Amino acid sequence: MRWFRFYYDSLNDSKVQSLSPETYKFWVNCLCLASQNDGVLPHQEDIGFALRLRMPATLKHLEKLRKSGLLDDNDGALSPHNWDGRQFKSDTSNERVKRHRKRSCNVTGAVTVAPPDTDTDTDTDTDTDTEKRESKTAGASSKVCAFEGRSIRLTQGDLDQWAKSYPNIPSIVAELQAADDYYTASKPKDGKIYHRISNWLKRRDGECQGSASERKRERAREMGHSF
Repeated sequence: MRWFRFYYDSLNDSKVQSLSPETYKFWVNCLCLASQNDGVLPHQEDIGFALRLRMPATLKHLEKLRKSGLLDDNDGALSPHNWDGRQFKSDTSNERVKRHRKRSCNVTGAVTVAPPDTDTDTDTDTDTDTEKRESKTAGASSKVCAFEGRSIRLTQGDLDQWAKSYPNIPSIVAELQAADDYYTASKPKDGKIYHRISNWLKRRDGECQGSASERKRERAREMGHSF
């Protein structure tokens, strides 16, 4: 599944937060379209068709995004502002797995993270609980990695358990990659990562579950404004 980076600092971006709800939704959908087209938006007619919008509404939203500085016009080709800077190319977990398939996971600097023992894991884990779980996974460092990030490493069994524990996340690998990118750039001061990854996935799993019905209702409303 193709994915792109969406940064939480959008909450503090005045250009984004000043958008109307309709234009904000249009902007997010444009990010999805750009991700499908190597950072460039398709022709405006194709945008309207993809988003099930009439041409006047499509042009109105595009103009608002241009004036807000959220779309760049490069010789007639529209792209989200600073797309290449924010959506930088990085090797994927699959590529790293292929490179390191025959290597063990005991490389200095990474943390081997095990999935929760049960589905009743809570956000109230103490540091002692966390350390116990992480110490139990020390033996996993000699096993072959199925997911090998810069901060997170998982065996195939652990990866399967994460996916089972959080079934509402469309792609557990993509979500782990996003978490790995974040915690590599913003390393916790205490060095502990288990409960942070667990809480990250638990939160995303709940968001995906809770938004499913809303997406269905939203699509129904969009189809009501289709051509």
